[in-house]
Amino acid sequence: ESFLHGFKDMIQTMPKQEIDQFKASLESALLRKDLSLMDRGVRFWDPIGKQLYNFQWNTERVKALRSVTREDILKFYNEKVLDPETRRRLSVWLVSNNEEKEKIGVEKASFAQDVFEDLDTLRGKMVSF
Repeated sequence: ESFLHGFKDMIQTMPKQEIDQFKASLESALLRKDLSLMDRGVRFWDPIGKQLYNFQWNTERVKALRSVTREDILKFYNEKVLDPETRRRLSVWLVSNNEEKEKIGVEKASFAQDVFEDLDTLRGKMVSF
């Protein structure tokens, strides 16, 4: 939790030039030319596999990226990461099959928990941004 709040402070104090550099880097990656036939195939088949059928998604994202401001980033961060009412968490606990090992106590979570026994149930509960 302290890291999440500290990261918010970092976003607030980050120079505009640094934010612009991050945006330019992401824009460059989105508009990168295909280097091989395989890259081109992936670029076209990926949306088909996701049933999106929008082959210009990268240029649309660049247009949206250019309009993003620090305030937009902070609003998103506050809503999706910091606000306990709207954020989503995924916590994975691994349980050892070796019962001879000493058991370790775990603090009770301070937030509501859903336990999913299989991936299909988890996928059904997931919400995309």
